[in-house]
Amino acid sequence: MTQTDPRPWWRRFNLTAGWLAAITAVTLVIAGPGHRVGWLGFQTAVQLSLVAAALSTLGFVVAALALLGGRVWTPHRFGISSLAALLLCGAVLVQLGIWALRATSVPPIHDISTDTEEPPPFVAIAPLRATAPNPVEYGGADVATAQRRAYPDIATVRVATSAAVAIDSAARYAEQQGWTVVAKDAALGRLEATATTFWYGYQDDIVVRARETNNGTFIDVRSKSRVGRSDLGTNAERIRALLAAIAADAT
Repeated sequence: MTQTDPRPWWRRFNLTAGWLAAITAVTLVIAGPGHRVGWLGFQTAVQLSLVAAALSTLGFVVAALALLGGRVWTPHRFGISSLAALLLCGAVLVQLGIWALRATSVPPIHDISTDTEEPPPFVAIAPLRATAPNPVEYGGADVATAQRRAYPDIATVRVATSAAVAIDSAARYAEQQGWTVVAKDAALGRLEATATTFWYGYQDDIVVRARETNNGTFIDVRSKSRVGRSDLGTNAERIRALLAAIAADAT
């Protein structure tokens, strides 16, 4: 057998790796943008993502074997399809691994509030969540207990500015982040907005409440996902960043 006529098994592995990578990419495109534009439901998108995870795992293994075999048994052969598959499937596995680690490091809750005794209610956003799997109401004592254990730093913040100024700061931050501002009333100290993820189009709703007193303005923020049991810590991160932005503007 000559080097211009590679072994059939190597050729099959190289081709299979490329096909697995291509199918993985197509599956992710169907799952993500498909859900974002409303073609797929949440559960279907999740199931397709799991299929993509399995395909990427298989693709990574086949690509690694093809590259290793190509260099050892046919040294002058370098499979472009296998290399591309290794990179694409590896990237998918890394991202899925990050999500899995985050899921195991936080409690399975999706409603985070700085005030768990009197969470800021959704008003203007409530009708938009009418068909969402996660109800607009707060989950109660169990959710509050889980939140305090996982995110003890999430709490009401006091700033030395007016409620109107604080709400204006929150609105500016929302626009910078690309959120959709649903309602804003600086005089009443209230802002409601929706954040949408890039790939899957998952939506999380945010409400900011600013209550002005003689001792300063107290800021409460609540962020709640419309779908999914766990938010992977996203809502807590969002609240921290928003409060930091409001506090920075107040100094």
